[in-house]
Amino acid sequence: MLLRLLSVTAITLFLCACGSRPAVYADNSRPPPPRADSPRVAAPQAPRAPTGVPSLTGQQAADSVLNPDAYRVAPGDSVRIEVLGETELSLIALIDSAGYINYPFLGHLRAIDQTVRELERRIRAGLANGYLRNPDVRVSIAAYRPVFVSGQVRQSGAYPYTPGLTAEKVLTLAGGLTQFASSRRIYVQRAGQSQEQRIRIERDSPVYPGDTVIVEERLF
Repeated sequence: MLLRLLSVTAITLFLCACGSRPAVYADNSRPPPPRADSPRVAAPQAPRAPTGVPSLTGQQAADSVLNPDAYRVAPGDSVRIEVLGETELSLIALIDSAGYINYPFLGHLRAIDQTVRELERRIRAGLANGYLRNPDVRVSIAAYRPVFVSGQVRQSGAYPYTPGLTAEKVLTLAGGLTQFASSRRIYVQRAGQSQEQRIRIERDSPVYPGDTVIVEERLF
């Protein structure tokens, strides 16, 4: 009986020793122990979608550019000036080629590169300086300066701007493309930029006051 117990114990110890043996690799070597200063490799993460930057449609982009606090008037724009209770001071003024308007009492008033809100404050301050007490002044855009079309269109020239105008609508106003026009080589030159700064646009791209849309000839 004692001999049988000793045999069972020996077999159990042998199996335990075999199970706890470290793994042996093909070259009979053991893996090196990990270094304490080894950098950890982060698991790859899926790219995050951009947040807080909504895509703008043509109409949304135009609304942003034409915002009364952002749009800066230029020659060719007309502004509507309204003074509460003062009909003789309420009028529509065209910004001339030098960037000025003529206004009663205040004379030749510089308007170029100002927003309607800034122009509103200037007129209010001018009228309050010895003319009216606490004048209530409102300034808005009466008409935007035109857009221009040149190149391979049937009727090049200047066309009235309306909010929401796109390249497609401008080309329609210009009578459409000629038979030599390239439908892919349509460019816009923004107001105040040189011809070298023009950019290629799609037909649904928004167009802004003072822009020049250029249609080039197709390559044969």
